[in-house]
Amino acid sequence: MNHPIVLLDADGVFLRTVRPGNYLEHRYGLSAAQTAGFHKFMSQCLVGKADLKPELPRFLEEWGIPETAEAFLDEAFGSGSEIDESVASVVKSLRQQGIFCGLATNQDHHRMRYLDERLGIRKHFDATFVSCELGVRKPDADYFHTVRATFPSQALAFWDDRPENVQAAKECGWSAFLFRDAAGILADWHRMGEARSG
Repeated sequence: MNHPIVLLDADGVFLRTVRPGNYLEHRYGLSAAQTAGFHKFMSQCLVGKADLKPELPRFLEEWGIPETAEAFLDEAFGSGSEIDESVASVVKSLRQQGIFCGLATNQDHHRMRYLDERLGIRKHFDATFVSCELGVRKPDADYFHTVRATFPSQALAFWDDRPENVQAAKECGWSAFLFRDAAGILADWHRMGEARSG
């Protein structure tokens, strides 16, 4: 049987969600207005068009945060950077069955390097599709089309914790599921198998 390619998001799926989405506001008491410029800048970093480290000191100064850029990033990257072992176990099991598993994630170069060096995240997958390396990001259709070009003749099964990414993947012809937990991945996978064999 020609199994679908399995693709998982990183943060909130393969990595546990222990960091609030509004990390800067939560950790440093900054308002959404104060961080708006930074988030806009980060959108460029996520597609490899800007470099976070050289620009970060000016944001820290603007926010009145006395930390060095290195200390700030070490804490920010470390928060929310823990592999969910139950999900890792599912990925390992699927790969042992000969099913190709990939990581599909939005990251800037520095966070991805952190995940490589501290967690060895790529070793858990057969391939990685990282926004800063591809030059496109989820939920843009170009991201999904770029990944699709790697597997032109195979079905794609994708799990993400963000509804907008799941919807965008579906619109690009993928089988996409909103992540619940590791058991949910297996349940979705088995339902797909039943549909293929039915």
